[in-house]
Amino acid sequence: MESVKNIDNIDKKIIKLIQKDPNITHTELAQRVGRSQPTIGIRVKKLEKLGLINYQAGINIKNSEFYFSKIDVETKHPDEICELVEKCPFMLTAFRLSGKTNLNIIAVNPELLGIERVVNYYLRDRDDILNLSVNLITKTTNSIVLPLDLDFKMCKDCKLKKYCSKYNF
Repeated sequence: MESVKNIDNIDKKIIKLIQKDPNITHTELAQRVGRSQPTIGIRVKKLEKLGLINYQAGINIKNSEFYFSKIDVETKHPDEICELVEKCPFMLTAFRLSGKTNLNIIAVNPELLGIERVVNYYLRDRDDILNLSVNLITKTTNSIVLPLDLDFKMCKDCKLKKYCSKYNF
């Protein structure tokens, strides 16, 4: 059975090259790594199966004109807050954490006021949120690509829809 512990230097080179250029062809990988194209294909499939290579289209925090925020939440009901995150296209993802602050949310919006609206509407007045801290992400050292759903159909019952639907992406 394949394991992450069993990857070798060739696999590491393949991962590094794909991370640098996700659109690199197997032929170019083969030339750069010094292996045959079919061998590269087998190795790439193995690395994908192990979860070491994934491909995702989305918005890159590093070079986007959007505002990004990190929202730290201490809540009695993290699963309920995670469900809210799934309903709002401007909350990209949530991380369950150990410790007193037990949830971290990454939010995005073309306007600072938009982030404030999302935080106030979804989080600020909830009784189950004990502590809330919002910080703007001002710089990242590496690219981080997260999916951004620009289809606001999921917002049908949201009071913020009138603000969100004005964005013409």
